[in-house]
Amino acid sequence: MLIGLLSSIVLIVIDWNVEKKYKKYNEHNETLINKDEDVTFCDSFKNLTTLYWVLLFNAIFFYGALNSFNFIITGYLTENYFNKLPKEEAENLAGFYMSIQYIIGTVFIPIIGIIY
Repeated sequence: MLIGLLSSIVLIVIDWNVEKKYKKYNEHNETLINKDEDVTFCDSFKNLTTLYWVLLFNAIFFYGALNSFNFIITGYLTENYFNKLPKEEAENLAGFYMSIQYIIGTVFIPIIGIIY
């Protein structure tokens, strides 16, 4: 969670700086890449901004943490919280609690997208 918070702050700062940079390019009618030059696949990585790399590593860390959590949470919930229930009912209840994160995402991501 701390990594997500820190990377979000870094993204805000980078986005603010990139926005100022692109406004400057638009004012002077310049482009970032000269269209007359041949660009190879490896050269295209050199043109990626810091914002891209921060988003990439943020996604890797987020999905790594989320998938690890989802891998162990059913067993954890059934052993520690639902141990007095029959095994099948405990697993169903643990699956329901695991689905809450996806329900929250499904409801709030479009709302935040509309607000932003």
